[in-house]
Order: sequence, then structure tokens, then C-alpha cells
Amino acid sequence: MFSTNDYIIYGNTGICKIESIKEMKFGNNPTRKYYIIKPVYGEKETIYSPIDNTAINIRKIMNLDEVKELINEIPKQDTIWIEDISDRKEKYSEIIKGGNRHDLVKLIKTLYLKKQEKAKEGKKLMIGDEKLMQEAEKILHQELALILDIKPEEVAPFITSELKE
Repeated sequence: MFSTNDYIIYGNTGICKIESIKEMKFGNNPTRKYYIIKPVYGEKETIYSPIDNTAINIRKIMNLDEVKELINEIPKQDTIWIEDISDRKEKYSEIIKGGNRHDLVKLIKTLYLKKQEKAKEGKKLMIGDEKLMQEAEKILHQELALILDIKPEEVAPFITSELKE
């Protein structure tokens, strides 16, 4: 269970802050405890999520040591390119939905290297692959930005500089 003021990753919404925890009743449903959640980046909506909801993946964010370890492991991470387009889309979408940071890094690294390879040939990454890479980067960059106290768009340059040292 999480507490008020905790930062979490809420499904594919991204980084959110738990504003409060309250017992509430919606419609004819029984009274339940809810997390009152606000996304940190982008939309200013309020999300009401039952604390016993297992349908949505709610994860705690990493700490600074875990972030440093994740960044340092990037060069050692294997790539996971899948030739078949539909298999690739299905597997990569599962990785994004699962939210495992190491798998997200593998996915981003794979698509980034494929994008560079295509650019050398004067080609572009397929639109579907580009969208998947952007979605994975958004999830990971938002979390790292919060922990590192930088903007999400500063995460990629930060990682690059860390890996050069």
C-alpha cells in the first residue's frame, strides 16, 4: 500500500503523486478506499483508483541508486530486435504495459540502434516502431526526470553524458 505524497507510476499514465487516500462511494457501489492521484507531467486530471484495484499496474518509483545502476547497465543490455512486424509490435507493447525498467531500456536501446542503422542507409524507422520507442522513452524519462530533478527532455542527454564518463 502507498501513502499520501508518494510518487508512483500509474499504469500507462506515467508518474503520478498520491494526493490523498479517502473512503468514497461512487453510485450504487459499496464504500471503498481510494487513492486520489494527480499526474505529475501533462494532464491535470484527477484519478480515483480503489486501493484494492488489481486491474491497473501501480508501481513505486526507483530511488537514485537504482537509477544510477540502471544507467550504468545500458551498455551491457542486450538488444531484442524481432524481425516479424506483428510479433515485434505485440512483444514491445507487452514490455511497455509491463513497465519493467530493464526491459524498457532494452526496448529503447534496440529501437535506437535500429534507427541509427536505418539512418545510415538513408531510411527511417517504421512509424509503429518510432511510436513504441517514444512511448517507452516517455515512461522511463518521466520517472528518471523526477528522481534526478531534471526535465524529461533532459534525461537522454544526461544518460549520454553519464555513459561517456
